[in-house]
Amino acid sequence: MAIVINGSGEISGISVGGLPDDIVDAGMMADNSIDSDAYVDASIDNAHLADDAVGVAELSATGTASSSTFLRGDNSWAAAGGGDSTPAFHAYHVNPAQIVSDNVYTKIEMNTESFDTDSAYDHTTNYRFTVPVGAAGKYAIHASIVCSNQSNRMYVTNIAIYKNGASIRNSNWNFNGNKIDGMTLHVSSVEELAEADYIEIYGNLNADPTNSGYIYPTGTQFAMYKLIE
Repeated sequence: MAIVINGSGEISGISVGGLPDDIVDAGMMADNSIDSDAYVDASIDNAHLADDAVGVAELSATGTASSSTFLRGDNSWAAAGGGDSTPAFHAYHVNPAQIVSDNVYTKIEMNTESFDTDSAYDHTTNYRFTVPVGAAGKYAIHASIVCSNQSNRMYVTNIAIYKNGASIRNSNWNFNGNKIDGMTLHVSSVEELAEADYIEIYGNLNADPTNSGYIYPTGTQFAMYKLIE
């Protein structure tokens, strides 16, 4: 078949394989003359991509690319090391001392915050940490209370971590009749928490004879942070 060029410059009569190799280069092709439909799947491999041909703007990853993040296998940007141990907070009790009934588990009012990265701790009403949306995982928990009974000495003291309204970890001292004026109790744990789970700290003081106890500010504190997984 003869090769024909008509008056409009259109060429006909060239079949597949009719042109020598390398006779058509990039300079002979109009801009955008080849669209994605013209490529065979997997026809462009790494060797045919110029250095830096694909930039951050061409990626579909979620999150924010920066000098302190990396691209994970699930196509999301994450902080170096996999996370930054947040959410995290530290709260403590300030004056006046909190009065608790004898031999009754009472929520401890940690009413002042040192910091709260995600505003997830309520230090004004419920005195609890609630796991934010998207922040489920393992959390380190620590709390301490300074307790005393001013007029009648204690013989049993307790501190407990409550999850969703129920005790899950407890630390206590029973002095077997050897009454004391006051002491500091600590409790720690690592817990797997889901979104909307909440954590609170409770105390229980038992005096003889029966009388109210006191939770004092110095050393009464509550802190949590999410573990990097």
